[in-house]
Amino acid sequence: MALVFAGAASQGVRFKDCEIVGYANSTAAGLVELLAVNCIDRLILFDRCEFVNLGPQTMASAFVVAAGWDARFKRVLLKDCLGLGFTDWEAAAQGAIYLSGGTHTAGGYTGLAQIATVS
Repeated sequence: MALVFAGAASQGVRFKDCEIVGYANSTAAGLVELLAVNCIDRLILFDRCEFVNLGPQTMASAFVVAAGWDARFKRVLLKDCLGLGFTDWEAAAQGAIYLSGGTHTAGGYTGLAQIATVS
């Protein structure tokens, strides 16, 4: 993990124009881990951040979220972020991650980089 939130609750954390880079040897790896159900209070904002996995394995998700997460009061907001090297922002579907550009399943912009193809 490149960034881990654990223990006491972090309040109003904001990351702006940052790069979170990891190197995965396993699909189970992640870039950001929310280790405990009470590790944040209210929200964390990532504004125009890049989440990049440079490893040989594609990660299942960028965020690894603790089981039992209560998304009613704790949210992670991704505003205009870019992701590379993983297939989903949050594979566990705990409801913690909110994207400013829509969802993958709804066919909207997800922020996940794709290989350019020439037709």
